[in-house]
Amino acid sequence: MRTLLGSLLFLSLSMACQSTKPAPPAAAEVESVRAQEAEDLATPKLEQPPAVKEPAVVEVPAVADVAVHEWGLLLYGETQLVARSGQALPRGEQATKEPTEGQEAPSDFSMYIGEGELGTATGTESLGSRGEGVSGGKPVLYFYPGPTFDPSLRFQVTVSMPGGRIREVYPSPGLGPQGSYGERFVWENVALSTSECLPEAAPAPDAPACQGLDDALGCEAAELPQWITSPAPCLELEGIRSPVLLYNSSLERAPAPLLVDEAGVHNRGEHAFAAVWVLQGEQLFFFEALPAGAERSFDEGKVSPWDSGAMATALSPKLEQLGLFAAEAEAFLRAWAPLLGQTQGWSALGLLEQQGADALLPLSIEPKPRELRRVLAVVVP
Repeated sequence: MRTLLGSLLFLSLSMACQSTKPAPPAAAEVESVRAQEAEDLATPKLEQPPAVKEPAVVEVPAVADVAVHEWGLLLYGETQLVARSGQALPRGEQATKEPTEGQEAPSDFSMYIGEGELGTATGTESLGSRGEGVSGGKPVLYFYPGPTFDPSLRFQVTVSMPGGRIREVYPSPGLGPQGSYGERFVWENVALSTSECLPEAAPAPDAPACQGLDDALGCEAAELPQWITSPAPCLELEGIRSPVLLYNSSLERAPAPLLVDEAGVHNRGEHAFAAVWVLQGEQLFFFEALPAGAERSFDEGKVSPWDSGAMATALSPKLEQLGLFAAEAEAFLRAWAPLLGQTQGWSALGLLEQQGADALLPLSIEPKPRELRRVLAVVVP
């Protein structure tokens, strides 16, 4: 009996195991799988392209560790007052000496200048202006890198004369002739080096960068070596190295902000002056500050006797007080000594507060400099 039960148990277990085994695939199914494998082998596999790496994002700082200093002169007058330093650079055969008494200025050359001389326009045009006007004389921009400055940075510098025109820039585009820039000009990709240089690459008067100027006043860029004699950090642009960027500009029919009469001086403009000097005969009057719309009588000014070095002596500490380095102040005085060293041709000189400089000659620098100092003098005849 036990033998019979054991046999039945073994038989039932064997049948259960056989029932769990998968049934062999049908012939049609096997054929379908083989056909799919053959098709897969016949179809070329497309290789996946390599993953493209995203370019590294170079973060341009909002503020660069650099200080920018600027100085320049704004010349106002009913017939444009123009001052030049160093050798005159007229075109053609125009005269370069002051006219003798009774002699009129030629209509095609609105000023007489020579070595270190002053010229005053006696015709109807000067520096592109008719009637009242203003010209921005040789403003220059210096850049000074700080200890954390990144030399790989490139600057975009935009200079403007709202309502007027930019007359000359240096370096000029492609170092070619001056163009019709309108009221603004942009230098792109300006590099700043930590090494210093002098304006040794400044153009000669007959170089392409000095061509294209539509007046007889010549090329201020060619004068750079005459008044920038101390090295400064090098700016690199258009394949040259220069210690400064230079531009000048003009605006027609702009009334002079300073008015001098027998009682004193009146600031009829919209911008304050940090300091004002008024020349009356052989006396020089100094006013510490002159807000917009304010008047000062001569009794309120500090008076000193005039001599050829009086303005240089008075201006130098003020220029430094407003933020210029000593070498920059010296360059300013060398550039404008022909005007400031004599009693003819001007009656008042004022140093604008920086807000006034920003309004009259807007300046944009990207990335923004850590420090910006702008010292613009205003001169009226």
